[in-house]
Amino acid sequence: MRPIMRAHLVLACNPKVVKDGKLKCFIPGETAPRWTVPARGYGVNGPGWQWYGGDTPPGRYRLGTVFTISPAEMEIYGTYCIDLIDLENQEIGFGRAGISIHAGRTPYTPTLGCIRVSESTLSRVLNTLKWVRMQSEFTPKDWKLYRNEDDFVDLTMSWRDDV
Repeated sequence: MRPIMRAHLVLACNPKVVKDGKLKCFIPGETAPRWTVPARGYGVNGPGWQWYGGDTPPGRYRLGTVFTISPAEMEIYGTYCIDLIDLENQEIGFGRAGISIHAGRTPYTPTLGCIRVSESTLSRVLNTLKWVRMQSEFTPKDWKLYRNEDDFVDLTMSWRDDV
């Protein structure tokens, strides 16, 4: 049995104006987004994503492993960090790695290319990921563990002037 996409996250940010983008969660079969929250994909070396520390590269990702952050790093990353698996060579193709979704500091602090959200938004993303993974007939004992046969959540990142 092939894995099934059970949720799709979409983030659009404006490349010309640093402000909140909108992260939306779509569930197949539903006509409206399940939820919409602010998020940012701005890097400390942006604008642009073709180099280290740039903005989050556009394209499709799959939400992967959920890491619990050590107390020493919580100010930077928040409580959890969700690895983003590059599906279109948009990360590895530019020599980048380790792009994820995390909280930490304030939602307005640029990252090294990750998507930064508030702690409450991160909880919402984690709850959606947990719900999706618990729907799978291949439910792992620890829902945070990623396996290829699990049902999945994917994310599309885009940079648009109209956001």
